[in-house]
Amino acid sequence: MPNKSRARFITSIFILAFSFGVAQAGEHEIGMAGWEFNPAELTITAGETVVWYNDDDTNHDIAFEIEFENAPTLEKPHKVRSTKRYAMTFNQPGIYRYTCKIHRDYDMKGVIIVKEADK
Repeated sequence: MPNKSRARFITSIFILAFSFGVAQAGEHEIGMAGWEFNPAELTITAGETVVWYNDDDTNHDIAFEIEFENAPTLEKPHKVRSTKRYAMTFNQPGIYRYTCKIHRDYDMKGVIIVKEADK
């Protein structure tokens, strides 16, 4: 296994191990490391919070594609420096696509699917 692949594998295992039991009820975590969001696709319920955490030694950002009505409005991508976190609550159902503009050449992107809350 090449060193780069091994590093990504080890990083992915660490992120998975670290994420269990850390998030609070109604809170979901997405790791950023190795030019990937992990998980790349997440389904949540309206009113829940997503916390991105940068477990990498490089900076990443979160930039939403503004192609639909209820996309979060971010004037510019939100930078998440190494070892830092960023949280956002999604109140409207919809599909929210986002990317790391810093690493767009590596196809670093994700999607959050927000379902309507049970009544």
